[in-house]
Amino acid sequence: MRSGPPIAEEFAQHLAVDFPDDPSMVPGNISRLREAMAAQFWTDEAVRAVGDVVVSHHDANGIDLVRVAPSGLSPDAACLFSVHGGGLVAGGHRSGLGQLAELALRLGVVVLAPDYRLAPEHPYPAAFDDCRTAYDWTIRSAELLGFDRDRLALMGGSAGAAIAGGLALYLRDTGAAQPGALMLIQPMLDDRNQLPSTFEIDDDIIWDRTSNATGWTAYVQGLQEVPGYAAPARAESLAGLPPTFIEIGSSDLFRDESLEFATRASRDRVPVELHLWPGGFHGFDSVVGSPIAASALRAREDYLGRFIRGGIPAQRQGRSSSALLL
Repeated sequence: MRSGPPIAEEFAQHLAVDFPDDPSMVPGNISRLREAMAAQFWTDEAVRAVGDVVVSHHDANGIDLVRVAPSGLSPDAACLFSVHGGGLVAGGHRSGLGQLAELALRLGVVVLAPDYRLAPEHPYPAAFDDCRTAYDWTIRSAELLGFDRDRLALMGGSAGAAIAGGLALYLRDTGAAQPGALMLIQPMLDDRNQLPSTFEIDDDIIWDRTSNATGWTAYVQGLQEVPGYAAPARAESLAGLPPTFIEIGSSDLFRDESLEFATRASRDRVPVELHLWPGGFHGFDSVVGSPIAASALRAREDYLGRFIRGGIPAQRQGRSSSALLL
């Protein structure tokens, strides 16, 4: 039985079916999450069936990068570089690819999704390095990929947000080309698992305290100190990040780290747009027919639409810091 904060009534039926008796992820059953996510990967054929889109694969310096874009798109389109989730131990760049194709069609953008190595076989910095490599290749290959490098938004969902946030910090610190916007969707940002919401949700059916500890331990194993590039909540300063969109549900284990990150970024003069969705559990946006989920998806699309049209506020000047360890 779920012991955490109340979940919106419209999600109750979704949460009542087809979950294992022992839902928590421990090292011995990581394969279960991998199998469940792999079963939902989108093939190129399935993505093309969404609409009139072109699907192609590119070797981004050894990283498989999938590109999805509407047919006949202008060569100076905006771009969404999207990092997949999966608790740092599961998933792939085909996760959610159909939904990204729908977004590409509605907004007229190029969507790029990199694959990356998974923990525990490949702990930090493997996933970070893979996405950093793919991002660097993407920026240098904007003409080939058909987008305007000045209109690129970086997005990560759940564990993908840990990587996307860490990448944005790295780009800031190295003076490399920053994305025009950073989107953190139900983000996994803090390996310490010590904020109140991480204690509220245990023995859960989506992503609970035990699962969170398993995923982070797999990723940061062997590190004496965990850097902000691995767990962005550990960054000493968030000044200099691009305009940032954060979405979280009120019944998500990641609630408090998302709210804290948004507050800290705002204090560091980063333009932040924060959405806290009532009764939303981790992954609530996948529930078909939910008014709350539909509102969340519209908010994302609205933010991206404003970014594409140049309506997102420019990055403000803030204090800088190269120290990323607490």
